[in-house]
Amino acid sequence: MTPTITKQRAEQIISAARDRSVIVLGDVMLDEFIWGNVTRISPEAPVPVVDIQRESTHLGGAANVLANLLSLGAKASVIGVIGDDFAGERIQSSLRDKSPLQADGLLIPDESRPTTIKTRIIAHNQMVVRADREHRMPVNGETENRIINTVKAAIDKVDALVISDYDKGVITPRILAEVLPAAYARVPVLVDPKIRNFNAYRPATLVTPNHHEALRLANLEEDSDDALHSAARMIRACLDCDAVLITRGDRGMILVEGDRDPVYVKTSAREVYDVTGAGDTVIATLARQPESWWGSWAPRPPLLKRSSIRFNRYVTTIDHSFTGCTQPVGVPVRLFPKPPTTSDRYTGRSIRLAAAGRASDSAASDWSSSIYFGRAADAR
Repeated sequence: MTPTITKQRAEQIISAARDRSVIVLGDVMLDEFIWGNVTRISPEAPVPVVDIQRESTHLGGAANVLANLLSLGAKASVIGVIGDDFAGERIQSSLRDKSPLQADGLLIPDESRPTTIKTRIIAHNQMVVRADREHRMPVNGETENRIINTVKAAIDKVDALVISDYDKGVITPRILAEVLPAAYARVPVLVDPKIRNFNAYRPATLVTPNHHEALRLANLEEDSDDALHSAARMIRACLDCDAVLITRGDRGMILVEGDRDPVYVKTSAREVYDVTGAGDTVIATLARQPESWWGSWAPRPPLLKRSSIRFNRYVTTIDHSFTGCTQPVGVPVRLFPKPPTTSDRYTGRSIRLAAAGRASDSAASDWSSSIYFGRAADAR
């Protein structure tokens, strides 16, 4: 039997998300895309020569989590560090345009470091090379103080905190030690981690490493269901977090909470176009409506208590941000809908994550999303 969701219930979920406010703390960056064609090989070296046709820029890193939240209908703002440069001004201006909650002072300028820029050169819809301009050393003590004070002032006004750590120096053990306990006492705390700071992600509601990170942290090599289940349990015991969600690329996700059986989130995968930004999409989707899985607002409520997992279909373009829902709302909603065709608004090679899991009570809220990573027809 195909699980269903009524149009009224879907509208309630979407409407509730619009009333939710999320603060994102992490490494903001600018994603640059240079688009062109390759018709020859350079005589100077065996490398392609790209004839540039156009250029585009998009919010990246923690700012991309914000962009995903806004696309999902939530209210959000991001706290991070930018350089005293044109790229920082561009990020600042774009965030103000996108989010009314993005107040002055949330992005902290640091003259000692440049704004992180990732430049991707793409020819014939394939990435040729990526060039990074960044400074990965931890921020200085003065900047740490400003970040801590800014986050503490913001958490009383939001419904969830997301830590988006891209290992660019903004997230430090001292910041986490000051911010996480204060936030965890008030709202759900979701962490997209990196290995360098892993022991500092405590307390937290949900930690979402990818499978490579999880296996390295657990000192395991076999990339199997059993190994990842063991890794998730070890990570949860180490951090004493409420739950661990391991993302597995085209093999879906695995959720481990307490002593309960793991929830394996299956996938239906097509040819991969671009998986960059998948973690941003997952954590943004979970953060947009925390009460659907946060439960009773007890100090340490069980994740997924009295809730079912139902994944709706969304689309991301190559710039890694949501562009909208392509699955019509109605009855029934198939958890594994067919891939988009040329008649859909979105075309191109894609990877689809579609999944279903169930906890003890299917009468509660529905959350999260399956994801298409593909080229939008109007985003070329």
